[in-house]
Amino acid sequence: MRIIKTILYLIIFQILTFSKTRETLRTTVFYNYYPVINQEIKSGLEIQRLKGYCLTHKNTDHICKGFIFIPKYYEFESEDEYEPERLKVDAIKKININLSTFKAMSYGDVDFKENYPKFNKIDSITLKDYRIQESINKIKKMLVVYDAIDDTRQFRNMIVDCCYTIPVIEKNYDDFGRNFSHYIVIKGADIIHPYIMDIKNYKPDEVKTEVKNLNQIYQYFKNNSYRNIDYASEKFDEYENFIEENIDKNELEVALQREIYELTKELDLQ
Repeated sequence: MRIIKTILYLIIFQILTFSKTRETLRTTVFYNYYPVINQEIKSGLEIQRLKGYCLTHKNTDHICKGFIFIPKYYEFESEDEYEPERLKVDAIKKININLSTFKAMSYGDVDFKENYPKFNKIDSITLKDYRIQESINKIKKMLVVYDAIDDTRQFRNMIVDCCYTIPVIEKNYDDFGRNFSHYIVIKGADIIHPYIMDIKNYKPDEVKTEVKNLNQIYQYFKNNSYRNIDYASEKFDEYENFIEENIDKNELEVALQREIYELTKELDLQ
């Protein structure tokens, strides 16, 4: 019996030693997903769930702005070669939704062939549930409103930057952060900027917030497109005044994130 235990111990010791060696030499290779996030879509709504880390900076309060890196594969280094091994991580899930018919394409099982994400699992589905359709429509409207506010704010910040001298700041790597999490990225044909949400660390409030007069506010921005606007015109001031008088920005963000959380849970994107 003692001999058997000794043999088992030696076998286990060899396995642990080998595993430790492999773990020490293992490197996770990440894929810069930002160019994919930045690509515009021509129609509908695209929702992605990404597992990885976001490169952040203290000047933006370490909020994720889309610089997301996805684990691509493991690399085991030997003296002679690099041996890649595919990650057993469902790093990317994506769904593209036709907003007229609510037919959708679901994508999963991603691979990185030729240094670009390729989905090996593609399914065609129809979102028949009326609650899901209502949620998608509500998110679409809130995203247009949020995007208009964000675009106006960004332009105002550009004016401030060009009119004041910005001191040269020495690059300090301590100002950067890497936040590992699960992120939801939503792109729409009607919005300029992708909306990014840290879904893993989101905690919904007990009481659900609704945006007052959402349909009327959405219609205003549909009828008065903020794309390619002449920011030197009176129209820009009109936009700012409308936003200031009609929209509670905090209320909008809270309601939008809650709606995204509930929808992505229904669509199995968390």
